[in-house]
Amino acid sequence: MLKKEELFSKEGRLVKSFNDANKAQCEWYYSDSENLKYRFQLSEGYLDGAVIKYDSNGKEMARAVLNQGKLVSGTINLQKGYNNKNIKYYSLTKEQDYLHMNLYGEEDELFYEAKEKLYLGGQSYFNQDLGFDIAYLTESHLY
Repeated sequence: MLKKEELFSKEGRLVKSFNDANKAQCEWYYSDSENLKYRFQLSEGYLDGAVIKYDSNGKEMARAVLNQGKLVSGTINLQKGYNNKNIKYYSLTKEQDYLHMNLYGEEDELFYEAKEKLYLGGQSYFNQDLGFDIAYLTESHLY
């Protein structure tokens, strides 16, 4: 069984250490340094557990908890969707019965913010209709 995997891309270096065939501890480093960008776990390909984002100086910027790819609590920064022009990334923050969404432009300026009341155990309707989902998230969604 593969124990460790290193992947290189323009986004940086991703190191996956496998606990078993379906679970991995991951560290994602900035492309221009050895500084940690993200620390997270994967379970069956989905983000699972704590997802921690660090700035380029190593300071924690955001922390979220996910369960099998679904946002449970905290803040997570995600890549823009395929159809979102002028949006660099977006962040989702889940607090109790509410989901906060912020869209950021190319200069990291805030373009749009919304707060949605979640229904039926955390279901988001408005954000989902806009194409911003809080479920089935993988490492490829991370910004």
